[in-house]
Amino acid sequence: MKGERTSRAARAQVAALGERGFLLHASGSAMPGDRAVLFLASSGGGKSTMAGRLHALGYQAMGDDDVGLMVRDDGRVDVLATLGFQVLFERPLQLRCLPVGALCFVERSGRAFAIRIPRRYCFHRLVRSMWLPCTDSAGRRARSMENARHVAANVPGYLFSCPPGENPAALILSEVLADGR
Repeated sequence: MKGERTSRAARAQVAALGERGFLLHASGSAMPGDRAVLFLASSGGGKSTMAGRLHALGYQAMGDDDVGLMVRDDGRVDVLATLGFQVLFERPLQLRCLPVGALCFVERSGRAFAIRIPRRYCFHRLVRSMWLPCTDSAGRRARSMENARHVAANVPGYLFSCPPGENPAALILSEVLADGR
């Protein structure tokens, strides 16, 4: 049963991340400046499309459908590449780990935009994208929430939309990564 295999794989990834990490329902791409941009949305919301469009423009994919975030001892937040894009594009991932430069919460819109959002709203949206297995302990959930608070406080969050025909890399570079992070 596919759902059961996926669930087992996700549980294994969550366990591998340890106490300082958590799994997100997101896709990601490496960008200039050795940073990763994550796209978060509900199923069918455009996160894989955004990462795939960037991949087609030459940017390295960091994951599809789920990515691991790790809060390092020095406070840095890294994205750990997962295997989704490796399977999807039938080629190995070249990058395994990068600092997170931005969280882009994908919205559907007829126009391109990237709007910086407040930390509290970023935290709210981030928690909605977290993968917490129902078998996890209450202590593990509490640590995941603490890690998510750290991420929301230290990584800029944006509402993001890029309609068909637009260049997502140009919008990300001009609006998101140029934000001084």
